[in-house]
Amino acid sequence: MDKLKLMIIRIGDEKRECRDDHLQKLKTQLNSAFVMKDKNNRQTLVEVLITCIKCMPHKVNLYSFIMAAISVEDFEFAQEITVKVVECLNECLTKDGDVFASKNCMRILGNLVQIVLISSEAFCQLLLQIVEDYSKL
Repeated sequence: MDKLKLMIIRIGDEKRECRDDHLQKLKTQLNSAFVMKDKNNRQTLVEVLITCIKCMPHKVNLYSFIMAAISVEDFEFAQEITVKVVECLNECLTKDGDVFASKNCMRILGNLVQIVLISSEAFCQLLLQIVEDYSKL
């Protein structure tokens, strides 16, 4: 489990020519039976991924790719991650007031719209909901 956490955190730190190979290895590990069968493992890895998204804007595109690759084999798992990103956005923006973390969440959601993992209509509804929630504060 610690190895998978470290893979998520360090993805993209290696030489550029090794990046694609490492992304494929990480995708394979995340779609493995070890992760898929144990709800706690899935939850832990999703939390690590969300934390990395919030803190490392330079890797948002890599995490978008990983989510897209996961969705090809297990759409429900990618959907679960996406829901957590939306929850993180809400928490960062409204509760914590963390503009930088919320910007990273918005970037990954925008990337997911671009690769058609999220529909543009759903993304626009999310933006409208954020504006409505913010106006209530």
